[in-house]
Amino acid sequence: MDEAIKNALELFDADTEGMAKKKERPLEKAALTGDPRSNAEEEEDAAEGGGIRGAAGGKKPEQQKDKEEKEKEAKKGTGVFGFIKSMVGKKKDDKAQIYEEVFAKEYDNCMVGAGLSGSVIAERYASVLGQTSLIVEKRDHIGGNCYDYVDDETGIRVSKYGAHLFHTKYDRVWEYVRKFSDWTKYEHKVLGKVEGKHVPIPVNIDTVNALFDLKIKDPDEMDRWLTKEQVKYPDRDPANSEEMALSRVGKRLYELIFKPYTYKQWAKYPAELGPEVTARIPVRNNFDGRYFGDPHQALPSKGYTAIFERMLESDKITTLLDTDYFDVKDRMKCKRLYFSGPIDAYFAHLGWDKLEYRSLNFERKVVKDTEYYQPASVVNHPQADTPFTRIVEYKHLLNQTSKDTILFIETSNDEGDPYYPVPNKKNKDLYKRYQEMAEKEEGKVTFVGRLANYKYFNMDEAIKNALELFDADTEGMAKKKERPLEKAALTGDPRSNAEEEEDAAEGGGIRGAAGGKKPEQQKDKEEKEKEAKKGTGVFGFIKSMVGKKKDDKAQIYEEVFAKEYDNCMVGAGLSGSVIAERYASVLGQTSLIVEKRDHIGGNCYDYVDDETGIRVSKYGAHLFHTKYDRVWEYVRKFSDWTKYEHKVLGKVEGKHVPIPVNIDTVNALFDLKIKDPDEMDRWLTKEQVKYPDRDPANSEEMALSRVGKRLYELIFKPYTYKQWAKYPAELGPEVTARIPVRNNFDGRYFGDPHQALPSKGYTAIFERMLESDKITTLLDTDYFDVKDRMKCKRLYFSGPIDAYFAHLGWDKLEYRSLNFERKVVKDTEYYQPASVVNHPQADTPFTRIVEYKHLLNQTSKDTILFIE
Repeated sequence: MDEAIKNALELFDADTEGMAKKKERPLEKAALTGDPRSNAEEEEDAAEGGGIRGAAGGKKPEQQKDKEEKEKEAKKGTGVFGFIKSMVGKKKDDKAQIYEEVFAKEYDNCMVGAGLSGSVIAERYASVLGQTSLIVEKRDHIGGNCYDYVDDETGIRVSKYGAHLFHTKYDRVWEYVRKFSDWTKYEHKVLGKVEGKHVPIPVNIDTVNALFDLKIKDPDEMDRWLTKEQVKYPDRDPANSEEMALSRVGKRLYELIFKPYTYKQWAKYPAELGPEVTARIPVRNNFDGRYFGDPHQALPSKGYTAIFERMLESDKITTLLDTDYFDVKDRMKCKRLYFSGPIDAYFAHLGWDKLEYRSLNFERKVVKDTEYYQPASVVNHPQADTPFTRIVEYKHLLNQTSKDTILFIETSNDEGDPYYPVPNKKNKDLYKRYQEMAEKEEGKVTFVGRLANYKYFNMDEAIKNALELFDADTEGMAKKKERPLEKAALTGDPRSNAEEEEDAAEGGGIRGAAGGKKPEQQKDKEEKEKEAKKGTGVFGFIKSMVGKKKDDKAQIYEEVFAKEYDNCMVGAGLSGSVIAERYASVLGQTSLIVEKRDHIGGNCYDYVDDETGIRVSKYGAHLFHTKYDRVWEYVRKFSDWTKYEHKVLGKVEGKHVPIPVNIDTVNALFDLKIKDPDEMDRWLTKEQVKYPDRDPANSEEMALSRVGKRLYELIFKPYTYKQWAKYPAELGPEVTARIPVRNNFDGRYFGDPHQALPSKGYTAIFERMLESDKITTLLDTDYFDVKDRMKCKRLYFSGPIDAYFAHLGWDKLEYRSLNFERKVVKDTEYYQPASVVNHPQADTPFTRIVEYKHLLNQTSKDTILFIE
């Protein structure tokens, strides 16, 4: 795609050299989800005193901006912004002054902890009841363990306390968090490094096939395999985590993954822990590689810290950072107290034992001049050959860009911030004693959150508990009317296409231009144009012959061919549309486009499938990528884009392996444990067939010289034959020369710096390109039927060259084509683990299956496949 656009732009430049060009309208920079540059203004907007950024989550009305600017100006030098007061770096006198000011007031509510529980409850009291709250936070920041920030060295947004991936099945929680941020749909996938191979975690069919060299094909086979492996306890339930794991996955997976990982995480073997530890780890009987199965899965587009800023921006909420509750509790005046710290700390005066927690240590490591270090954002290391439990590479999340990458290597230990309650009998019994003491405090203090309840909560559970606690505590109180929910943007939500779909023009079936909201003036102008043209089959000057009666066709042809045009284009695909758009925008020249098909967009044409609601491509998946800055800036005129780095899997020997070939491919297929590029280079050198005195003469020799006989026979040879109906030895060397082979773990299909998908599809881009009143497009019209009626100063022909010269009677050029079999799979989340799975081997007649639901993370109760 990018080369077609580049060629068209350069052809236009050459053909119009020396012509007087009008000033173009300035580029409206379209939104690019995941572009770290979109955070720049947010980062610069940090308040001087407390180091807390302004509220994020979409552009604000100018009135709101002005109000905030005045507030900031008034508070300069006081360490206050959004009523968050930080003690960090304050002199003794300054601290005393701030404490004097804060503790002089009485508050309706006090919260200990500015994490999820405390922040949600304070926000609810402010928004629903207009009540005041004081939050006291021991750390120097809000957000609890969700706190994230942009790393100074790399420009990558990272989390201070480990990766947080939002997912929930609770609609109320999802609607609540959408008040405070725009979100990007994201379905988390984790890999485990086991026996030198990257395998999906949780365990699924691909995991088992890779580790045990099996060829399980479907859930029924997987169920039978699991049943055979499982250890049975017929007369009782599993008593501990070892028995629980053995009863679910059997001895082999237990020894490889469950046992060593549990020990590294807990410093206890599974037999020493309650059964709930391994019971909550999912095991899948299909190819689903997602870590979570919840219907709502997304990441906040500007990070989690920005959500807390929005929650706490009310003037009813005051937050003291870097302040220990136990140092100031006697000075706090509150009607109600919510405590979200460790319950044993609250009752420390009793002198009882402390509850046990496991903590995490994070080693930060920057890897210079590296696109990606590992093939996924999170790679678990369950086995004993490494001391750490997992490596998190945040650059993968929201597809952030940087010339470097940053890793956080996690090790579990006993010292540090409390993360995970240790679920054994001793701690359960001790917590019951603390719980009994907490019940005696009822009416004075409410214990809320994971530390106060000695229970691990996911983020959504913490929010749900806080919302329900607020409901219970305020039952019967008179509640004010809340401001209506401002529905934040959710990239990848198919509902955002609804208005576009309904806006289809009556005549030509062409939707209105997409790509962000338009100014009202522009909307009015378009509405008037549509109104004027009703019944003529014209919208945006696109005239379709589809379904027209003979007289109607004649009338439209009469109207179109009565005019003379500066330019004529044959084909409304990329080349014809780009050149016509350039002539209209740069020179104000007219163009007539004649298109044989009944739609614009050429092979890029896409549409929303009626049965499933999923956007699909009619002529095969199109994944935009380019190294050309000019092309990237050009296409961004016509659409918002979502960053997307395409990954392809191949189904080889019953296993899903990365395509192009990389270290993971080789390790999975040949049961190797290659660890780094140097090892991979040595392995490839050993495999490669050498042609010392000449270059490879055909695609067989080219493939053998690059990957050797084994990979050639497994992948290159059968796939080439299926695609070309010729063996590689019958084709020039360029066919297999252009297939990349990687010496690392990079699983991306393309390496270009600009990779993205248009947020509303490709067809909408062409609609924008061709919306000028200088461009007329005739659909369902064969150029050779009308060429004698066309009056043009210049003609651009983008059809088959042999068709143009057919009158010579020469042989036709050979082309390969594609057939697409459409198949809807009912009530299925995903059919396969990636959007594109190639099937190179001869056991299937098709070359690949495309599942469009993966692209832009579309949602539907069904899924749709196109088998090529």
